[in-house]
Amino acid sequence: MKYNFLFRFIVIFLFIPLLSFSQGIKDSSELLRHRFGIFGNYNYYLHTADFHQLPEVVICCPTFEKGEGKGYSFGFLYEYLYSSSISAIGRLKYSELSGEMTDDERKSALVDNKPANALIQHFLSTKLTMIGIESLVKIKLIDELSILGGFDFNFIINSHYNQYEKLIQPAVGKFDNGKRIRYEESGVLKEISILNSNLIGGFCYDLSFGVDNNFVISPEISFSYNFTPVVPNLIWNIHSAKAGLSFKYAPAPKKEIIFPEPMKPPTPQLPEPPAEEKKIDFSIKSVIGDSVSNRDEIDIEEFLSTRMNPLLNYIFFDSASSEIPPRYNKLSKVEALNYRIDTLMDKSELETYYDILNIVGKRLSDNPAGSIKLVGCNSNDGIETGNIDLSEKRVKNIAEYFNKVWNIKPTRIKIVAINLPVKYSNSNVPDGSAENRRVEIYSNENSILSPIEINDTINEIKQSELRFIPETNIIKFLDGQLEIEANGKTIKEISFQDYNPDKLVWIMNNVGTTESLKHVNQLNCKMTLRDLDMKTYTCEKPIKINKIRIKDKRISKISDKQINLFSLILYDFDSYTLNDKNIEMLNDVKKTLDKKSIVTFEGYTDKLGDEEYNMLLSVRRAKAAADAIQFENSKYVGFGKTKLLFDNEFPEGRFYSRTVKIRVETPIK
Repeated sequence: MKYNFLFRFIVIFLFIPLLSFSQGIKDSSELLRHRFGIFGNYNYYLHTADFHQLPEVVICCPTFEKGEGKGYSFGFLYEYLYSSSISAIGRLKYSELSGEMTDDERKSALVDNKPANALIQHFLSTKLTMIGIESLVKIKLIDELSILGGFDFNFIINSHYNQYEKLIQPAVGKFDNGKRIRYEESGVLKEISILNSNLIGGFCYDLSFGVDNNFVISPEISFSYNFTPVVPNLIWNIHSAKAGLSFKYAPAPKKEIIFPEPMKPPTPQLPEPPAEEKKIDFSIKSVIGDSVSNRDEIDIEEFLSTRMNPLLNYIFFDSASSEIPPRYNKLSKVEALNYRIDTLMDKSELETYYDILNIVGKRLSDNPAGSIKLVGCNSNDGIETGNIDLSEKRVKNIAEYFNKVWNIKPTRIKIVAINLPVKYSNSNVPDGSAENRRVEIYSNENSILSPIEINDTINEIKQSELRFIPETNIIKFLDGQLEIEANGKTIKEISFQDYNPDKLVWIMNNVGTTESLKHVNQLNCKMTLRDLDMKTYTCEKPIKINKIRIKDKRISKISDKQINLFSLILYDFDSYTLNDKNIEMLNDVKKTLDKKSIVTFEGYTDKLGDEEYNMLLSVRRAKAAADAIQFENSKYVGFGKTKLLFDNEFPEGRFYSRTVKIRVETPIK
């Protein structure tokens, strides 16, 4: 009953505008011909997706991303001609479509009850049956060649799937079920999107024949872009390319007598005014705080600084693997003899973290009273479900590294193997599952896992942004570009097209920009426009970079300040609670405060979760830190997932993004 009502509503919605328009035509016999017919298409389907399993269907695929299939469609059509060049087409159709998606994954698996580096193919095939309607507009281009565009709405009346995992390599061997295929399953797709819709575009060519040309054959090609997922809450769309044929019958209209129009006298040609010379220019404005000036210079100021980089006490592993991933820095026994932690001073928090095994090993070597506890964990899902042996192998590999490279005696290392960590992430999503595949490090000595303290200088650009204002008399052009070079190397490009923008903005207040400019004395800015005749017009201007050094400020007795930067020990997933390590670091922050200090708390999150929720979570993290210090001259702000601190591809990048950064500015007398 529900589907009948929806179907009738769509039909009325599509065809009533056509009928109402026909009533406004004075003489339908002069402008209008009706066409009725049938059509058929052979279809090629392209599946685009980003999911790892169907609802309530078990499979260990990392991600299905694409696939292809074939099918056909046929049905009835009605064409309504508004004029000699524009018509509307409605179609009632029946379609069948199929598709196959595969994903080859290299991972560890049990083959003949032995661990093996296996290549596994994840396979998913689908077959759908639909009925639907198309609403198209046909516009004639040249002769009988026309362009088609419109939408279609389809009801999925039958759906079926088949899936399995197949062992590709090694060529000999079987899974623990005694076969080279596992997780084989088929059935009807659950939670299917009943209504499926597409945006359609294409071309057709009308070939008329018969006494009055009242029969038409139209070969056509078309393309459909699908914007309704096959299964709700999954990224899975099916686009298509179609080739087909329509056969139409058109009742003959009355003959139209056309009288030739009288010829008009030619319009006298006036001489064209001389063309204005084309040119391009631009001006530069700098922004400091709320002030905007015409000063085309950049100021980089040097400050004394103390930085505290936290250490994440987790080592993460690949799925079903106990090998320490290569992104972690490992040393030989000889290299460990000359290892120094102070060589990490120029590295970021995440770059420092990848030396965690060597930092802990060095500190244990320097502190004979220190001991550690290693807790091996697994994701407890898929192939890792209940796999305590895998957790034990992971923790033993870490312990073996400390023993063989850093000479840490086994008596100083306690190992424990469990399934999920005590504080685990959401295993229902791949990123959460990856965060649970880890070994956790704990110590009886705070110094073993304490943050890395760096006493150094930092450079900061005083301008928050530079604005480039294009000025040109070229009204229409193809494209334009602003290119900024430093020492002959391009460090920034901004492109624009079709129109002259009010301004082009270069955001300056980020670490990457500061690092690229701190050893440069001048920039060269070049703006280029390309007009419709493919001619290029260029304007270049320099930007001076001023270095404000600490020693210069001392000599000139210019007011100065010290900037101390702290990153809190990383938060657990979806948490803003301050743990003991955070409280300890906040106490260290308090010790650096002066009555004239200015403190800023910036809260951050990872990419997981809703954008609005993450924004609120980041504010809560910043406020919790600010409330703990209770300093009068302070402020807090949250950025949520709008400003990710690190690449979130790996678990450690997401953990280091769940933080609060504290900036303490203290005037120096």
